[in-house]
Amino acid sequence: MIGAAHPLVVRLITLWETYPLVLVLAAGVVVLLASALAALFVVVRQRNAALRRLDERASELQAAKDAAEIGLFTQTLADGMVRCDARFRTLFGIDEEAPVPVDTIWAAIHPDDVGAVRAAIDDALDPDGDGCFDTEFRLADASARWLYSRGRVMFAGRAPSILTGALYEVTDRREAEETRNLLIAELNHRVKNTLTVVQSLARQTFRTSANPERAVETFRDRLHALAAAHDILAQSSWEAADLSDVARRTIPSVQADPPRVTLDGPELRLSPRMALAVAMVLNELYRNAVRHGALSVPDGNVELSWRCTGEGRRLMLELDWRERGGPPVVAPERMGFGLSLLRDILPVDAGGTAGFDFAADGLFYRLRAPLVEELSVVGTGTEGPVFRPELAMPFEQRVMRG
Repeated sequence: MIGAAHPLVVRLITLWETYPLVLVLAAGVVVLLASALAALFVVVRQRNAALRRLDERASELQAAKDAAEIGLFTQTLADGMVRCDARFRTLFGIDEEAPVPVDTIWAAIHPDDVGAVRAAIDDALDPDGDGCFDTEFRLADASARWLYSRGRVMFAGRAPSILTGALYEVTDRREAEETRNLLIAELNHRVKNTLTVVQSLARQTFRTSANPERAVETFRDRLHALAAAHDILAQSSWEAADLSDVARRTIPSVQADPPRVTLDGPELRLSPRMALAVAMVLNELYRNAVRHGALSVPDGNVELSWRCTGEGRRLMLELDWRERGGPPVVAPERMGFGLSLLRDILPVDAGGTAGFDFAADGLFYRLRAPLVEELSVVGTGTEGPVFRPELAMPFEQRVMRG
């Protein structure tokens, strides 16, 4: 036998029999509430997921902004107050985090650049324009750093209301551009000087030679020596050249087996001016030895040696060229252009002096020149370094004078 029903069950049965419609409506409301709560739960979950994605995106953008060291700013034009982020404040040396007056920003810009910045912003404030601006300027502090700024003006109708933008430091780029411009100017200067030297060498070589074929060969050799020195200097960005490298590139017989020209000397770095002069000197000596001197016979040889003398700003290069085993040497009756290069023009260009000894057993040549670049227009006198005006004359002019 089934026991008595629970009072609540009895009550529900009674209500159902008495108010069936009310119970149906109540059940519907419960179902709707459950559905609404389920939908609300889904919306909340999606919203939280969207907020997490926004936070992640904001973190990514902040990381990218920090990596690029970009500063952000927004100016309300009505009150002239500027809101800016930490990077902007760091660049402009602003301590407080609250909005700052725009005059504080203008005061931080270099006076020479304020006009250009104002002009760029004034153009952006024109309602008939595109509202964009970009400009570069220096800071007024001792660092003289360069900044690049780009932004946009927001309008309320035709009235500008907000100016917002970003900026970042471009000092390295500006310095690189300045260095590039200096290098281009230096390159142009060197090219012009080189072309003038080539023209002068051609004029003097062909003017003083009675043999056109020999003149062409001599001129070609001089150009090769000049080019070899340029190649060595280019490898070091025209800072310096090793003397032994200059000798090996200029004198083919150094590479012979056995070598007919031996090298003996310490490692020495020559300034560009000195390296070019030494290369031309060695070329003249070598070509003369091949045609008339020790290298014109099978058993002849040459010793090329160098050393440093003096100290400090009086440090001097002494370079010796000594020929042995060649035909008997006879001093020339007249001074041709090649000998003039060796004795007067090239040594003077190196800031030094040179001399010959036409000994019967072989030619001896010595070049003395200062190794300190600042002494390139200084010679040697009895009281130490003395100014020699002819050293300040450009090399190409001395070549043209012969």
